[in-house]
Amino acid sequence: MERALREEGLRKKLDMKVIRRHEFKANHGFRKFFQTNAEPKMKSLDVMTLMGQDTGLAASYNKPTVDMLLEEYLKAVDNLTIDKSRISQTVVEKVSENQQMLVAEMHAKDQEIHELKEQVEEIRDLYHGLIKTLNEAVDLREKVRANPQEFLEADPFKFAAMQKRRYNGEVDA
Repeated sequence: MERALREEGLRKKLDMKVIRRHEFKANHGFRKFFQTNAEPKMKSLDVMTLMGQDTGLAASYNKPTVDMLLEEYLKAVDNLTIDKSRISQTVVEKVSENQQMLVAEMHAKDQEIHELKEQVEEIRDLYHGLIKTLNEAVDLREKVRANPQEFLEADPFKFAAMQKRRYNGEVDA
């Protein structure tokens, strides 16, 4: 790590007579970054194990396999990745999934709207048919009131029904 920092020009060799310490620790920042960003996704005991820290008495009871540690580490990869292209790829995938869900929901809503429109058209047709029938009934009633004898002579069945009602004492409509 020291060699890499020197090659990048971030650190110079110390003159031990003047300065004994560098301005920042070479590895501490990486360890702190790993611990801070891995713990929200991983078990803290596994984080300590991966960092090589002593877990104390818990080491006697917790003996994870390499596969278990790998599985836990893979949960935290997104948090630990500094390269934003991987994160942006994940974001793009999530946006794509959300967009597909929205398109499916919109298609379902469009289908529902189409069905509702068909139902409204059916109701409108039934309404117009009812209005037409009611208008015909009103016209027929007016014709009967204007000239009941002519109407009754033209339809003997209705005449018989009317006489029956009169005989039973019912009021004519």
